[in-house]
Amino acid sequence: MHNSAKRRILSSGLVAEVEHCAGCEIMHLHIGAFTLRMKAAALHDLRDTLSHALAALPGHDCETAMHAGADLRSSGGSCH
Repeated sequence: MHNSAKRRILSSGLVAEVEHCAGCEIMHLHIGAFTLRMKAAALHDLRDTLSHALAALPGHDCETAMHAGADLRSSGGSCH
């Protein structure tokens, strides 16, 4: 594993953060206490898979997706 000086945060949200490590060319996806390390192509595929899953939800529209952050804050972000 490379030192953190070679990492750059690309994006950060309510539940996840994405870093890029210039030393190993790996993306680090932090979700809570979990970190997934993957190549950029795998992260693209994950994005596509999640987008398709969200689009398949009943009643999904762009307006719903734009307010997802507010929903996470108000409902605890969990369906259980």
